[in-house]
Amino acid sequence: MNTISPENEWQCGISKNKVHQGYFLTGFLALVGISFITFLNSGSADASMLGLLMLAGSAAIGFMTYRNAQKSEILLILNNEGIWYKDWNVPTINWQHIDDIQLGGSKLKASIRLTLGDPNQVISQLDKEKRRAFEKNLLVVLPILKIPAGNLESSLEEVRDKIKNYMVQK
Repeated sequence: MNTISPENEWQCGISKNKVHQGYFLTGFLALVGISFITFLNSGSADASMLGLLMLAGSAAIGFMTYRNAQKSEILLILNNEGIWYKDWNVPTINWQHIDDIQLGGSKLKASIRLTLGDPNQVISQLDKEKRRAFEKNLLVVLPILKIPAGNLESSLEEVRDKIKNYMVQK
């Protein structure tokens, strides 16, 4: 769900590939679990237990995937004020605090890397509890904030270009 609102705001939703991967994993675990219970039960006493564990895991993953797909939540918002990413768990970060943007990481862990000019200015706006959570966040390695590629429905290049366009306007 890439949308631009009348207030010149760009929003990016959750990746459809993530949802499809969740459903695929659900089906695979269910199939293996049923196979263990049905075909391997006579050969091993533990096959039924393993099959039931796989079915339980399949149900849990299926439920979480379904819930996330139904929310169709917005993960990233860019506007004239700044950038907000859901998994950072902080309010909007103003463009004036961001010095640089780069694509980084390996092919499996590709991400957009935003470099903060003075991280203390961003941290000082948070209360004590949010500050502690922000500093422990795996996507935050000050002065760098990461946006993982696999979570967004848009390509990294498209998101990077949008961010650069908003940074030019700051």
